[in-house]
Amino acid sequence: MAIKTSRTYPLKIAANSADSLDVTGEFYYVLECDQPSFLIGIDGGTPDFAKFRTKRQLPDGDNFETIQFENPNGVDLNIKVVVGYGSYGDDEVNIGGSVALAMTTDGANSAVPLLLAAVEVAPANLTRKKITIQNMGTSEVSIGFNNAVTVANGGVLAKSPDGLAPGGSYSTKTYTGAFWAISATTGMDIRVLEEG
Repeated sequence: MAIKTSRTYPLKIAANSADSLDVTGEFYYVLECDQPSFLIGIDGGTPDFAKFRTKRQLPDGDNFETIQFENPNGVDLNIKVVVGYGSYGDDEVNIGGSVALAMTTDGANSAVPLLLAAVEVAPANLTRKKITIQNMGTSEVSIGFNNAVTVANGGVLAKSPDGLAPGGSYSTKTYTGAFWAISATTGMDIRVLEEG
């Protein structure tokens, strides 16, 4: 049996252009949007007006296979769209019906160099069991849940004393959304260990 779940897709649609996402699901939900509005449609149908928190739920048993996006704005459009099965509302996924989840020992690790602008260091992962983010750089690093994180508003990970010994770290077993990080000094190195 296929796992019924959802996934978040970050997209950038160039000014005055269109793009599509080949993905199967029963619903979509606009989680983030940096422009007042855009157009969205499914399976080649007529696109509808959309904005932050726009959602569409198909009747039980119906699926779409493609989502089209049109950006009539004179600037690039950056959005995050949650697509999946079940329903999505108030920042919560509700998966209905019979669900079978396979337990795995999957994991991932990465070293991420930071810039003076926020960098996504771990995308959203609904199957995440645990994540640890550790600062290995010689300057403090700030982490947050979206690209609006700054050195002034993020959670601070203490610096490494020498770039070899570990600095501050953050772990969670409950949050499955994206993590972003930034440092006041470019090139700082953080490590990400993720289970699931």
